[in-house]
Amino acid sequence: LVDENDIESTNINCLSFVSLIKKYSINSIEKLMLDVEGAEYKILKSIDFRSVKIKEIFFEKKHFDGSFSEGKKYEEIKAILTKEGYDLIEVDKENISAKKSF
Repeated sequence: LVDENDIESTNINCLSFVSLIKKYSINSIEKLMLDVEGAEYKILKSIDFRSVKIKEIFFEKKHFDGSFSEGKKYEEIKAILTKEGYDLIEVDKENISAKKSF
């Protein structure tokens, strides 16, 4: 079993999803896969679905509200994706696939 004491943090320089989209003028994505140990919420929350069309988003759900915890943040993202027209498919106990037909 893994608990908070087993997790180490490391600071790295990175680019936000929004900055990446702007930097490379990306306006559509076939499949976005996220497994970023709890940062999925922040990334998914930052997406402007009017400026970038994403056909499928595959993401890990198990760390949305802390280590191995799903709660309000996860429910919020599910509501946003549903509102944006995505069908949510629970792939397994850790992952979700959100698919949209354009």
